[in-house]
Amino acid sequence: MSLAPGSRLGPYEILGPIGAGGMGEVYRARDQRIRREVAVKVLPESFEGEPERLRRFEQEARASGRLNHPNILTLHDVGLEDGRPYLVSELLEGMTLRDRLARGPVTVAEARDYALQMAKGLAAAHAADIVHRDLKPENVFLTRDGAVKILDFGLAKIEPRAPAAETAGQSNAATQWKLTGAGVILGTAGYMAPEQVRGRPADARCDVFAFGTILHEMLAGRSAFGRDTAVESLSAILSDEPPDLPEAVPEGLRHLVKRCLAKSAVERPESGRELVETLEAVTAERSPTPVPRNVGLRIAAWAIVLAVLAAATFLAIRRPAGPRRVHDLRLSQVTLSEATEASPAFSPDGGRLLYTAELDGLRQVRVLDLETRAEEAITAGEYDSLQPTWSPDGGAVLFVRAHHAGLRIEPGDIFGAFTGGDVWERDLAAGSERLLFENAYNPAISPDGSRLAVDAPWAGPSRIWVTDRQGRNPLQVTTDTSEAVTHLRPRWSPDGERLVFVHLERTRFDLRLVDIATRTTQIVTDDLYQDVDPVFTASGREILFSSYRSGGLNIWSLPIDGRGVPSGFAVQLTTGAGQDLEPSPAPDGRRVAFSVVRQNASIWRLPVDSATGRPSGPPEQLIATTREDSRGAWSPDGRWIAFNSDRAGAMNIWLFDAVSRTAQQLTDGPGGDYQPAWSPDGRRLVFFSARSGNADIWTIDVTAGSPRALTSAPAMEINPMPSPDGSQIAFQSDAGGRLEVWVMAADGSGPRPLTSVGVTGHFLRWSADGREVIFRCPCGSEARTMAAPVAGGEPRSLASVVGGAHMSLSPDGRHIMDAVGHKSLWVSPLDGGGGPEMVFEFDDPAIRIDYPIWSPDGRWVLFDRFAPRGGDVWLVEGLE
Repeated sequence: MSLAPGSRLGPYEILGPIGAGGMGEVYRARDQRIRREVAVKVLPESFEGEPERLRRFEQEARASGRLNHPNILTLHDVGLEDGRPYLVSELLEGMTLRDRLARGPVTVAEARDYALQMAKGLAAAHAADIVHRDLKPENVFLTRDGAVKILDFGLAKIEPRAPAAETAGQSNAATQWKLTGAGVILGTAGYMAPEQVRGRPADARCDVFAFGTILHEMLAGRSAFGRDTAVESLSAILSDEPPDLPEAVPEGLRHLVKRCLAKSAVERPESGRELVETLEAVTAERSPTPVPRNVGLRIAAWAIVLAVLAAATFLAIRRPAGPRRVHDLRLSQVTLSEATEASPAFSPDGGRLLYTAELDGLRQVRVLDLETRAEEAITAGEYDSLQPTWSPDGGAVLFVRAHHAGLRIEPGDIFGAFTGGDVWERDLAAGSERLLFENAYNPAISPDGSRLAVDAPWAGPSRIWVTDRQGRNPLQVTTDTSEAVTHLRPRWSPDGERLVFVHLERTRFDLRLVDIATRTTQIVTDDLYQDVDPVFTASGREILFSSYRSGGLNIWSLPIDGRGVPSGFAVQLTTGAGQDLEPSPAPDGRRVAFSVVRQNASIWRLPVDSATGRPSGPPEQLIATTREDSRGAWSPDGRWIAFNSDRAGAMNIWLFDAVSRTAQQLTDGPGGDYQPAWSPDGRRLVFFSARSGNADIWTIDVTAGSPRALTSAPAMEINPMPSPDGSQIAFQSDAGGRLEVWVMAADGSGPRPLTSVGVTGHFLRWSADGREVIFRCPCGSEARTMAAPVAGGEPRSLASVVGGAHMSLSPDGRHIMDAVGHKSLWVSPLDGGGGPEMVFEFDDPAIRIDYPIWSPDGRWVLFDRFAPRGGDVWLVEGLE
C-alpha cells in the first residue's frame, strides 16, 4: 500500500487501507468538508503506464456516475492527485457474498432476498444502458443492515443513452471496441455467459446468466460451472448443464435459474427488470398471470373480509421476531366527541395526553389527565392549531399554528407536506407563547431538551432541519438527489443521535433514519406499501409506524438494532376499518396512544354548462365505498370511468360502468397503481405505479392483457397523459434531479425531456391540436401555468389560468377547470375572453375537492370529494 494514514487526496484524509485488487487500492478515508467517512479507490502507481487499466478505471467512474440506486455502490466523487486518478464511494460495512458463502449454506429465504436486491440493482443498470459483464459473488456486497450492493463496474459496457449524432457517439464506440473487440474475453471464468466465452458482443442477458450462476450457487451450495482450471470452467459453461438444485428449492426459483442459465441468450430473461418481476411473483408464491376478467367472486370475498375486520375492530396479528411481545392486548377509546380528535402525544411522565380537537372547523390543542379525566385547553381562538408535542420536562408544548385566522392548515396531498403554518411554543406555567419558526412543521424536541427538529421548505423542497433549543443556528440534516422528494415528520431516537422521518416520493411513502453527526441516511423501509408517522419506542429497540401493508392503514412495530437497522420482521399491532395513525408510545413501553380517523375519498360529478363550466344543477355522488376511490377519468365515449381504489386492499385501477353503475377491478397486486388516463381509441389505459419497486409509467389493455411497463429508468416517472392522436405520451420525470415534462412514443420508446424549468401538479394536458403540452411550473416562488411546444422551443406562459395543479381542458379546448386550494372549482379561459371564475364549492369547509375532469360531451365534471368523518384517540395496552 502506498498511501499512509494521515496523508491527503484532495479533501480526503486517508485513515487506513481496506484492500487491493486488480483494478486498484482501496482506503478508508474521511471527507474533511462534511466529516463523512468514505472509501477511496486509487489506481496503483505501477499501473500508470498501462493504458488498458486506466481506461477500465475511467470506465468504472463513467458507469458508476450514471447510476443512483440503493442496490448499487454509490459514487460520491472523482479526482486526480499528482497525476493519479481516484474514485470516492460510500463506505460499506459488512462482507462480500463470497465471504458469506464461505461461512456456510444460505437459506432459501436469504437467497431469494439477496437475489431480488441484486435484480433491482441490475434493473437500474440495464435501464441506464449499462451492462456489468463481471457479476460474481466477489462483486456483490452484503451490508450489515441487510442491503445488497453491486460493486465494480470496471468491465461495464456503456451504450449511448439515445441515438445521438455520429460525431457525438464516435468516441464511445471507439472506447467500447478497444475494450470489447472481436475475440477479446472479458469477465470471470465460472460466471461468464456463453457469448462472452466466445468473445462475442454481450448485452444485458450476459448479466442475467451471471445472476443465474450466483443464484444457483446460493441455493446449491456450490458453483454451477466452477472447475479446477479456468479453461475447464469456460468449457463447462459452453457444454455442461448445471447440477440439480436441492429438493427444498421452490419450483418458481428452479424455473428462474433454468431460464437464466440457458445457453442461448434469446431463451433468458431480457434484463434485470424481468428478473425483478419474476422474483416478486415467486416471493408472493405465485407466477405472473394475466389479470382475471371475472372478478365478481373476488370482490364479494373481499367485502366479507372487510366486514369481518370492521366487526372485529382490533386484533393482535402475530408475535414479532424482535424484542416486542404482543400478548393479551387491551384497547380503549380515550376521546368520545363527535368531532375529530387526533394527534395524541404522551407526556414525559406518562400521565397525560396532548391531542387536537376540532371545534367549528378549526383544531385546537388540549391536554387530558389519564387518571382524573380532567381536560384543559392549551390553545384557543380563531387560529387552526395542530401537531402538538411535549418538551422533555413537561413544562412546555410545541405546536403548529396557521398563518391566517379562520383557515385550516392542510397538506398539499393526504399525508404530504403542510403549508401555511408556523411553530409556536407555549409555556404551561406562565401561560405565555412565542414564535419559534416560520413555515415549519412537525416539531420535535431532542430527549435532552437541547435541540429542535422540524421539516421545512427553507431551501427548496421540505427537508429535515435541526436547530438549538431557541430555534437558532438551523442545520439541514437531510438531502436528496431529486427535488420531487420531500422529507417529513422527524422523530428523535432516545439517545438523541438519530432522527426517523418519512421519505415521500409522490405516492410512495418510506421511512428513513438520519445520523445527526454525520448526516448520513439509511433505509428503514423500502417496499410497495405506504409507511407513515414513524416514532421510536422509549427503549429505542423498535420503530412504530402506520402502514397499508395489511390492506388497511394500521399500526406496526419494527424491531431495530443499536444502530437503527431493522433486525426482524414488522409486526402488526392493530387492525380496523378506520385509519390508525400517529402512534405515540408511553415512557413505560406498555402503552401506545394513536388516532383512529374515519375518512374516505369518493368520486362525484357536477352537471355544468358545456360552454362556460358553470353548474347547471347540484353535484351527486357517483362512485363511493368506505375506502379511497380517486382520480377518475372518462373514457372517450363517456360510458366508462377508470379510477384508482384500495377497496380490495391494495391501490389498483378499477373500471366503473356509468350506465349499469357497476365496478370491476382491472389491475392486481401491491405497489400502488394511480391516475389512469385513456388512449384516444378507448382501448388502453396508461397509469403510474411503483409495483416494480420504482415509480414508472405502465399501460394495460382494458379488455385483455396484464399491465406492461413503458418506462424502467431509476428515475421517478409519473402522471402520464396520451396525446390527442394517441401516438405519444407526456409524463413527468425527475431523471435530471428535478421533475420536468417528458414525452415518449406510445410504446415507451424515445423518451426525451420537453422542459427545463421544472414541473409540479398532478396533471399534464395536451392542446387540442397536439402541438403543446400544458403544465404547471413552480418557476421559483411564482407558480405559473405554461405550454411547451412538442417540437421544441421555450414554453409560453398562460397568465390567465388560476390553479394548474389539477387542471382539465374543456372538450373544445377553450377553458381549463381546476381545483384551487382543495376547496373550490375555478374555470379559466384560454382564448383571452373574460377572466377566471370560481364556479363551485361545498358549504362545509372541511370537504376537499381534487382532480376535476371534464366529460367528453362537456356536460359533466368529475371530481374527488374527500370528507373527514370524525376520529378519536385510542390506547392499546398490554405490550411487553
